[in-house]
This record gives sequence, structure tokens and C-alpha cells, in this order.
Amino acid sequence: MDLSNLIGSVPLSKFTKDQKRVAILTWVAENIKIRWKDYNVDGCASGFSQRLWGAGRGEAGNRGYMPDRAKENVELLKGFASTDEETNEIMKEVAENIIENAVIFAEDLLKAARNAKTENVRKKYLNSMQNQEFMLALLQISLLLYSKEIIHQGHSINHEYLTVRIQGSEVNKHELSKIWIEYSKSPQAQDNYLKAVEKTNQILNDFEKEIVLDKDQMDRIIEEKLVYSLVGPEALENYLYGIMDSVRARITGEIRLIPVTEMNSIGKIAKL
Repeated sequence: MDLSNLIGSVPLSKFTKDQKRVAILTWVAENIKIRWKDYNVDGCASGFSQRLWGAGRGEAGNRGYMPDRAKENVELLKGFASTDEETNEIMKEVAENIIENAVIFAEDLLKAARNAKTENVRKKYLNSMQNQEFMLALLQISLLLYSKEIIHQGHSINHEYLTVRIQGSEVNKHELSKIWIEYSKSPQAQDNYLKAVEKTNQILNDFEKEIVLDKDQMDRIIEEKLVYSLVGPEALENYLYGIMDSVRARITGEIRLIPVTEMNSIGKIAKL
């Protein structure tokens, strides 16, 4: 990847579309959670609930069935191909536009939840959409579900670091689950949480070192992490929240008088 355009202090506008894509997927990889409940945001619809609306449960026709929207979405796109070559071309394009596809996926998920049979579920999601932390967690979950489905169907997401983290979390699922079960039985103080996160990252980092990566793969992981560090988590999350707030506006019909990016700036000035 050519990074010659990123020199010195870099505003987000200087990054190319592909560089933003790389940074966003690295953000997902860096914040990957082992349990869906660890995506929970106080007072909002749970991470497990979002996972159900996104990846479904049960079988069609059975009580409690929920469709696997991630699988349906990917298979719908693949359905336009008539040959293996066309399928590979379509999936390459899907990977290149994975952020846009995941945002559409997140919007479909929210629409489905907002049309739930249970009034409490509808209200919960309506209120949750007003929460910045929830909307960012939803985007992480959407990107993770979408990426996992693409990989499970035998295709590349064209992002080495997230691919390795997904593989590591699945290969070490039992060991990682024990860490978080132990945490759930603890007083769940901040120190205990940070220790669980540290142990999780250690296992995933060890997996990254243990698997056989060629020089090109290792170089790509280094570049992906570098682009993410140049963007910076705060600038990236502000940018992504602007995108997700537009999703909220389309679903609720409520347009903010002040864009969220300007609200963040006003908030910073008010603290000075």
C-alpha cells in the first residue's frame, strides 16, 4: 500500500477510501470481543440481541426463528454470478466495499428490530439509536458478522489483521471462553476486566505469531496497524458515528439540527 500521502499530522480527509477501509477494519480487529455480551452498552439493546437480529437463530418455520441476515446478504450478492470467475469478482468487490455493505447490513438490522412484534424491543432499539457508544458497537458487530460470513464462505476480506484475529478467536474459543467465564465470576472490577482483556490479547497475539505468515502477509499487517495509528481512534470513531447517525436519521426521520461532528467540536470547546 502506498502511504506517501500520509506525512506529518494527517487529517482524515487526506486518507484515501481504501486507507479508511483498512483503518476501520483494524479498529474492529483491535476491539474484537469474545462474547457478544461484551459489546453491551448500559441501557441499550444487548450485544447478543444485535447478534440475533444480524445472524439469526433456529430454522425457518420453527418458533423463534430469526433469519441469518449476514448469510442472506452475502448469498444474495453471489447470486448475480453464473460462473466461479464471476463469483470471485463479485466477492472481491464486496470485500472492497465491505464498510458500505456493513452499514447497509446494520441499517437492515435496526429496521428489523424496530418492526419487532414486541413493543419493548421496538422501544429499546429506538432509545438505543440515540446512544453513540451503542451505534459504534453495532457497526463493529455488523462488520464482524459480515467479515466472518465472507471468510466462512471461502472468500477473502482483503484485510490480514482482522482475518487473523477472527481465526485466532475461533481456534482458541474454548480457552478464551474460560478467561471470560472466570471474569464473570469475579467482582468484575475494572482491574479484573483489564486483566481479562490482556489475557485475551495475549492469546490472539500468540496465535498471530504461531501461524505461518509469509513476508507479504506480515508486511500488510504492519501497514494496516500503521494506517490505523495514523488515523487515530478518536478521529475514526467521530467519522464513523457521523455515518451511523445518518443511519439513525433515515430510520427515525429525525434530523439533528447540528451534525454530530460539529456537536463533538462544541463539546470540546465547552470543556476548555
